[in-house]
Amino acid sequence: MKLLFPTPVVYDGNDARYLARDGARFADYLSRTGHEGLKVILAPNETGAKPTAPLLSMGSFNQWCDSAYWESFNANGALCYFGLASNRFLPVVRAMKDAGLRLALKMDSPTGVSRWHIPTMLDFSKSYWYYRERFSQWKSLFLTSGALFRRMLFRQPRSLLSFLESFDYITAESPLAVNNTMAWCRRNRCPDLAHKVGFLPHPVPDTFGPPSGSQKKQPIVLAVALDWDNPRKGGSLAAEALRKFLGNHPNWAAHIIGKNSAKLAESSGPRVSYFNEMPSNQILSLYQSASIFFTPSGSEGNPNAVFEAACCGCSIVFPPHLEQLSWTCDAGMGTMAKARTISALAAAIEVEAIRWEQNPYRTEDGTFPPLTVSKVSQELMNALFSEKTKGRCHG
Repeated sequence: MKLLFPTPVVYDGNDARYLARDGARFADYLSRTGHEGLKVILAPNETGAKPTAPLLSMGSFNQWCDSAYWESFNANGALCYFGLASNRFLPVVRAMKDAGLRLALKMDSPTGVSRWHIPTMLDFSKSYWYYRERFSQWKSLFLTSGALFRRMLFRQPRSLLSFLESFDYITAESPLAVNNTMAWCRRNRCPDLAHKVGFLPHPVPDTFGPPSGSQKKQPIVLAVALDWDNPRKGGSLAAEALRKFLGNHPNWAAHIIGKNSAKLAESSGPRVSYFNEMPSNQILSLYQSASIFFTPSGSEGNPNAVFEAACCGCSIVFPPHLEQLSWTCDAGMGTMAKARTISALAAAIEVEAIRWEQNPYRTEDGTFPPLTVSKVSQELMNALFSEKTKGRCHG
């Protein structure tokens, strides 16, 4: 079996960047299990640089719109990282269907397809933090309000339905996104399409797993961010919440990882260690020794660090702004704070700390979800080539 993973990011000459995330993780697993996987990216217009890694292939956008291009791969199917960009990528999808490929869509929204639904505030939060990282607070609020108004007022459901109907399987990044997208399909009178929506998280490398042998979980809270100075990550919230929690729990300690973590550790009080930026494979031992993973972030699309920590047996503490992670609470492996405030976040950490103190062997109860590459890859192949996805929804 051969699967393609088209990712519409223009090639910049750095193969390692493209092999570290997205479809390359699936492709690497498939190559190790006797199948083939190939990540397909867009060619740059101004340079002649070409990838050298065998798991990468490159083509122009005009080639992507030609069915002969996709036929040349002799592939069985594709997982398309097109999000909901229906207007631009509908010609590409049609060319892939004409080439006989079975198609799955990888949506990039943690809340799924939404229009006038209750979690609209999550969309507002994501848009706000996108602008907040670039502009002042008031300008960000103005731009966010305008963007959401245009999105809700002018989106045309029929054009988006035509796009979604072209896929045999639609993947969502959270159970919340699954439910919202299914509801949206039913409201637009396409119940058959709703049945093709499923939860497919971004996969974590198989090397990430709970501690084994003599390794044991320690009373440690772990907080990870790429850059703690990013206003979206909530660095000051993390420091104050940890200070409040650790002040009441002298047996616990904390690790803070990421750029600018030193000043956070200093303001978090005693028993707090810090580490500068580290690749995820170097954080593995810290994931495995920690009991709680704490994120105070105001918005996350695909929270890779959360999934990595979960695979290593950590329970998750997060604010209600990340409602897409509420499924971790249902699985018995997380606590959502009542608010994104210092007191509420510290209280949520305390809830998880008490649970760990009462049951120090939580990693052995089998409640953690299948997020590793091998398990997610199998879910993808089963869903894409199962009998239930072999029909097409015609509304």
